[in-house]
Amino acid sequence: MVYGGIAGFGLTENTIKETLENTSGFKAGQDFGLVYNPILTAKIPIANQDLKVAANDPISLNAASIILKTIAKNVTSINDLRTAEIATLFTLARQDILGALANELAIFCEKAKIDYFEIIKLQSTKDQSFCPTIGETESKTKLTCCLKAQKT
Repeated sequence: MVYGGIAGFGLTENTIKETLENTSGFKAGQDFGLVYNPILTAKIPIANQDLKVAANDPISLNAASIILKTIAKNVTSINDLRTAEIATLFTLARQDILGALANELAIFCEKAKIDYFEIIKLQSTKDQSFCPTIGETESKTKLTCCLKAQKT
């Protein structure tokens, strides 16, 4: 069984595993495999994502890693479910923090009558962390502009 959602700390082991074991009578790692493989975005094809796969037993981890390596280029195997859950939560927290900071810096530049995208261009970095994300349709336009500015 592969869980691919975003899991809170201990969800896979404490809730999913216990529920499966209690309702089926089978044991994870012996009778069935239990794997955590968080998919962080649907906007990028899975084949192009850096995937993390975790399990508490080596057989489940190895089997899932082999399968995922046929789909994706970069697969990292983690031998502890809770470590993978926390790593995923840290990744999401970092993305949210950087997005919020980018939005605040863009607002600051707007109030100071400074072209935010010119600032991004001058940073000479390919890091997309400082591209503002305000509004769904506006976000796509600004992200495209941000990426173009970084390439020049």
